[in-house]
Amino acid sequence: MDNLTIEVCCSSVSDALEAYKAGADRIELCCAIENGGLTPSAGEYLEAALKIDVPIVVLIRPRFSGFDYDEDDFGAMLQDAKYFVRNGADGIAFGFLDKQGTLDKEKTLMMIEACGNTDPVFHKAFDCIEDPFEALDYLRANGIKRVLTAGGRREAALGAEMIRAYVDKAGTGMITAAGRIRPENVSKLLSVSGVSQIHFALNMSLKDMSASFNEALGDGFSSDGYTRTDPEALSSFIKWLRTL
Repeated sequence: MDNLTIEVCCSSVSDALEAYKAGADRIELCCAIENGGLTPSAGEYLEAALKIDVPIVVLIRPRFSGFDYDEDDFGAMLQDAKYFVRNGADGIAFGFLDKQGTLDKEKTLMMIEACGNTDPVFHKAFDCIEDPFEALDYLRANGIKRVLTAGGRREAALGAEMIRAYVDKAGTGMITAAGRIRPENVSKLLSVSGVSQIHFALNMSLKDMSASFNEALGDGFSSDGYTRTDPEALSSFIKWLRTL
């Protein structure tokens, strides 16, 4: 599919390199992908930017569990965004809701301003908003370049009809389908939704046993499992997507 933009979510430099080698058009860089993704370190971003030659969007999310941030968290998010913008990030992904789950317009506008000439992207917090169509109008009118969405469902393929409604309203350039996109469901997603941009990760679990030999430390000291991109699965998937 020549007009399909493939964005791969990566939680390490090695993930970003594998996605780049596999043919991804764009990287979203984060850490702690097993918790839905958090803000990556400066070192992760700088090292990835040195080694890959496709656009990098940096996720700004200081903690998991919701999108209603206090002033201290928000101040840190602004500082993080400004740092990545100064150092050449191609986009900043973020999302702000209030305690009622509605779009936090004030924080959103402040983050858009902090993005400067870098693309502001509203992430999948969008799927938690009660009135997504009103929010989409607001975001588009105030400078958000893209919105990530699964159409309000856990899987983008299950929300494909709603995603189609967003595409009809805002255009394919504004909407990126995101949410458990896999080889077995992507054809349905693309045909029903009409999107030209998709966002996904294909990961595998690895183990690092180096912290597991002192039983006196207990289980809380370190987990031996971590997540990395599955290079073979990702490469095969992207090659197949290009044939559609």
